[in-house]
This record gives sequence, structure tokens and C-alpha cells, in this order.
Amino acid sequence: MNEFLTHNLPAFTRSSPTTEIHVSPRPHTHPVIRAHYIAPTPTSPSTFSPPSLSSSANTVTKAICVRNLSKEQIQQKAELLLYGNGAKNRRVKGGRVVSSLNESVRGVWSPMHGVGSPLEGLSRKG
Repeated sequence: MNEFLTHNLPAFTRSSPTTEIHVSPRPHTHPVIRAHYIAPTPTSPSTFSPPSLSSSANTVTKAICVRNLSKEQIQQKAELLLYGNGAKNRRVKGGRVVSSLNESVRGVWSPMHGVGSPLEGLSRKG
């Protein structure tokens, strides 16, 4: 984390000037990158007020623990938070993940397929 703060953070802040970055020491705890997303609220142009992080009604916070990560991995996590929108992760709907023309290589199994009765092979010979 210290390598990221000294080497990569200045270039990261120059590449994204619209982002505000705070670094605060947290002794005896794991390092965490935290992003605060401010949701847009419908306001008229005459009553515009700058957004603040103190109002929790329109703020979404996401945090990622970066313990034992290299400076390149921390850079990737910071970019993930930078380009995110603060929305919760959602499950992708759609049933099967893999779609194919053939349902199975061997086809759909049914007990009525084959020769004779479905219980023919289960009888005991004594």
C-alpha cells in the first residue's frame, strides 16, 4: 500500500481530476479503498446546491480491502471503483449460461427409450 501511495497515486490523481482522494492513516487495521458515489437528484437550476458527503440519503459507499495486494493490483481496484457507478451487483437473468443447438451430446434421457420394459433389467434371476 505504501508503494502505491508514493509511486502510483500521484499519476492516478492527475489522470482523473474530477475525483477527490483522501488518504487517512488507520493504524492496526487492514488498508481499505473506499468510494463514495453521490446519486443525482432532480433539482431546478435556480436552487442548485453542491453535493456533500454528509447527507447519507443520496450517498452510496463501496469499500474494497487491499491487504497483501501489489501496487498494480491496488491500481486495478482503484480503477474499478473509479469507473463504477455505485450500483449493487445484480444477478444476470437468463437461465442457462451456455446455449447450444444440441441440448446434450447423448440426447435427453427417458426411461421409455431402449428395448423392452424399463424394469426389465431390474428383475432377479434365482
